[in-house]
Amino acid sequence: MYNHFIPEEPSNPIHPVKIAILDTGLDPEHACIEAHDERIRGHNWISKTRSTDFRDSHGHGTHIAGLMLDFIPHAELYIAKVTDGKELDPVTLARVS
Repeated sequence: MYNHFIPEEPSNPIHPVKIAILDTGLDPEHACIEAHDERIRGHNWISKTRSTDFRDSHGHGTHIAGLMLDFIPHAELYIAKVTDGKELDPVTLARVS
């Protein structure tokens, strides 16, 4: 599908597509991700220190990022770890809302 819309040799330079993924983080050592580390930035929003360790312990964020990297070769990903994949209790949801 990508090749249908973007020719292999575009006449104009292609600017990066910036994509934010708000999910469970990212596993930087995953085979689909490792080769693209220069195209990925991230931040952990669930840690109290707001660290840059946004490792994915669930796998969903890594899966989504892998799809984006495969199908959008000029994408830059901005990963925001906003959940660890666990369900939130109603009290926590009320504080977040």
